[in-house]
Amino acid sequence: MKFLIVNADDFGLHPSVNEAIARGFQNGIITSTTLLAGGAAFEDAIAVAETLPRLGVGIHTALVGGIDPVADPAEVKSLLDENGKLLADYGEFIRRDLAGEIDYNDVYRELSAQFAKIAGTKLTITHVDGHQHLHVWPRVLPIVLTLCEKYHIRAMRIPAENIRYGKHLADWRRLFGKTGLTVLANRARRKIRAAGMATTEHFWGMMDGGHLTERKLLQLFPQLRDGFHELMCHPGSSNLHLGAQYGWEYNWEKEYQALTSPNVYELLMHEGIHRINFGVIGA
Repeated sequence: MKFLIVNADDFGLHPSVNEAIARGFQNGIITSTTLLAGGAAFEDAIAVAETLPRLGVGIHTALVGGIDPVADPAEVKSLLDENGKLLADYGEFIRRDLAGEIDYNDVYRELSAQFAKIAGTKLTITHVDGHQHLHVWPRVLPIVLTLCEKYHIRAMRIPAENIRYGKHLADWRRLFGKTGLTVLANRARRKIRAAGMATTEHFWGMMDGGHLTERKLLQLFPQLRDGFHELMCHPGSSNLHLGAQYGWEYNWEKEYQALTSPNVYELLMHEGIHRINFGVIGA
């Protein structure tokens, strides 16, 4: 049998993201989301999630993204830029780490604050993943596993997309990054499972991150084999508002349209793909 988790990242980033995730769950194929503790629309996301009890909600750990830290900025200085925000992206984090400039006490303090903030809500936490997938970075992963044990979280994303998928695309930088990430993720999988945590067997959405379309989903779903799959997505209801704040060059609206397409839903049914959330595999 084929099981699919459709996880929308960045819940709590912006009201436009929250709105699209809620609508994508109610009127589309989204089954799961991950909550950004430092997101500007965190409280709005909590209010939305409380009205959707069947939506799986996890923790979207963040060490980058240009957002505010959750911990006291004075206690996580090695993670911040000159404006007191988390570093812009994974490339800057890795550069600092390789230069010996990341204090992993700071990493623990920041991630601990994020887990505590989300665990302090009334939501049931189904799983954990990471913004730009830094949760599988070798020195970050043990901290995330420790916090998962503390908060009794039993499932985690493994962003190991099939190496062959997407090789026809022209974005060679993304393909190179995907290949390196898949290697790291597969190594992390062994440690995660050794810790007694559940993962999916297959992952999709790295090559198409921020640019999922109806056409791509219609091409992908017939390829799915038996087992547990996760599809990562990034829907939003306003490219104008999101693009003005975040220079990620995502097409949030196009992703939302794809995830709520009747054609996509009908294909899932035709292919016999069962939609679930991480609460099923982490039970």
